[in-house]
Amino acid sequence: TWIRNTIVMVHSTGEQMMITGISADRKSITVTRGICGSVPAAIADGAEIVRVATAFAEATGGADSIVENGENRTSYVQIIKCAWGVSGTAQAVSYHTGTKLTETKAQAMQQLTESLETAALFSRPSRSMVIVDGKAVELRTTTGLQYAIETYGGNYMTAASNAVAGRLNYADLTAFIKSCFDYNIKGEQNERLAFVGNSFILFLQQMVRDNSSYQIAAGESQYGIKVTKLITPFGDLSLLTHPMFNEIASMNADLWVLHPGGMKRRELRGLEVTNVDKASRSDALDATQGYALMEVGYQFTGLRTMGILTGTTHAGAETALPGA
Repeated sequence: TWIRNTIVMVHSTGEQMMITGISADRKSITVTRGICGSVPAAIADGAEIVRVATAFAEATGGADSIVENGENRTSYVQIIKCAWGVSGTAQAVSYHTGTKLTETKAQAMQQLTESLETAALFSRPSRSMVIVDGKAVELRTTTGLQYAIETYGGNYMTAASNAVAGRLNYADLTAFIKSCFDYNIKGEQNERLAFVGNSFILFLQQMVRDNSSYQIAAGESQYGIKVTKLITPFGDLSLLTHPMFNEIASMNADLWVLHPGGMKRRELRGLEVTNVDKASRSDALDATQGYALMEVGYQFTGLRTMGILTGTTHAGAETALPGA
């Protein structure tokens, strides 16, 4: 957003100009050319204009205020629920390591955690009426990372180095990573995380062997996830081998680059745990049941700092000929 009294420079010619007026619709500006001792020169179409700084005369009033209106996006909160149940007999049996009810609850809570994670990755925002058990109900689903990257300007690339579908070489990998580091989220550290599967790590190791100048730090294990750091000229990328990426065959060789500062979970309802005792039910079912739920939505901003690289089937040397 331009404001009056801003000095700007035409990068290709070095000419500096002062913005002295802005139209009501803010689509055009008036400038004084050739200030600060610079020489006016023809400005080519598409020339890059660089903001230098504002400059005000002594004892003048305040600057123009800047209002930034965010892009209009609609998402929803999603109710994610996981239940447990254990029969009366199973509940009555004693175990040295605990009860069947405790074990079943723990499994349900793990399933809830996994559902929150998969919704954050794959969910698509929607609000619609669906028929469940013969009854029309409203169903809301939130925005997932994949949808956000594909829809709101994130970096998306399908491996095809040297015009060969599925091939990925280090030059194209570096170009993809650079595109994720070309921008940063204002006020946030310029760091990235990446989810990968084992196949991507294998391809990366093949690239390392092809060229000893590549730098890849030794991996270490944190909370059961193997962490590997890829050092590039643009920034360091921490690669986390994610169990889900190994379980889903089509994602085993994917690279999902994330900016932690652009990802937020919005909770309408935090964790709620409800136990349904068999004595309070009308169905006379000989079981103890319950469920846990959260009602959450996901918000993604700064999508140009994130990206998905997909479709890799094999690593290729940078000098390989097409079809080789």
